[in-house]
Parts: sequence; structure tokens; C-alpha cells
Amino acid sequence: DYIESIGGQVVMTSPLHDRASTRTAEAIEIIENAEQKKIDIAVMVQGDEPIVSPDVIKSTLPHFHDKAVQIVNIMSEIVQKDIFYDRNNVKVVFDQQHNALYFSREPIPSPWKGWEQLPRYMQTGIIAFRRDALIHFNNTPETGLEKYESVDMNRILETGGSIRMVATSDFTLGVDTKEELELAEKFLRTDMFVQRYI
Repeated sequence: DYIESIGGQVVMTSPLHDRASTRTAEAIEIIENAEQKKIDIAVMVQGDEPIVSPDVIKSTLPHFHDKAVQIVNIMSEIVQKDIFYDRNNVKVVFDQQHNALYFSREPIPSPWKGWEQLPRYMQTGIIAFRRDALIHFNNTPETGLEKYESVDMNRILETGGSIRMVATSDFTLGVDTKEELELAEKFLRTDMFVQRYI
């Protein structure tokens, strides 16, 4: 109702989705049927990521100049130990080409030798897909590691796909607790993009 009240367009999807990616895939199919044209790239911004600048979303797109890139996922560096250990935050490790190796709710890489020097990164809910990669994801059954970790991107890795990880220096925040909600509200009061719409 709110989005429509400000002139936006809304697509309603099934209430049965467990994953944001499958919901996005359904939305793509609904939009394509209505518009009678194919979408090349879809950028998914999850609803629990209220602090997202347009520049961060836009930063996913240049990576698709590389024909091998099918999916781009924004990540942010973890600077606080409690965030590194918090299971609400999905951690990611990646190879030398910045392609994801694994996503986990556990702290990875392992901090058993100390956490300070580790490359500590957290996945954000900003993920861009080539259309066919998203539709393929939607048509692929859930995988074991996806279920165990409750991280849909592990389905891509388990079935032989790749995900290009792109770091942002912007502040990001996934809202999972009351404290994080309060922090997000405080941040948004002074956010320059929010000020444009007040």
C-alpha cells in the first residue's frame, strides 16, 4: 500500500517462499509476463537491509561486463568481534578472483589462531543475478549445505556455480534484533538519501 501510494509498482509473490532468491525469481517471471519482455539483470535488495546507498547497488553492474560472471554479491568487512561471532551475520570466504568459496553463519576463516589478522567479510542482502542464473537457481532443489547454514547462496556453490564477491566500504546493516533496528533508525535520520524524500 505504501509503495503504491508514492507511485511505485508492486508485485505480490507466493507466501510459501523460504528464500529471498526464489521470491525474486517468481517476481521476475510475473514482471516478464506482464511486460512481454525479458529482463537481463535483476538486483535483489533484501528488506532487512535498510541502509543501502544507490551507489552500492550500482557497483554490482560493471562486473557483468565479464561474461563469466553470473551472480554478484556485495560484502562488507567485519570490524567488530561480536559481529564476527553473531550467527545472524552470514560470513563469506572467497578465492583470489573474489569468487565465493563458502558462506557460513559460523566465524570463517576459523579464528583458532586469533581473529585480528583474518580476512573477515559478511555477505549483504544485495545480490545481482543474470536472469538465466536466477531462473536456474529457482528450478534447482534446495541443497544440504544451504539448509544447514540457512544460506541460499550455498545452493549455487554446491551445484557448481560461482558468485563474484564485491567489497563495499559503505556502512551496511542487516536488521535482525531490536538493537539493530534502533541503530538503523538512528542512522537513517541523518542519511542523505532519506533526506531527499522527507
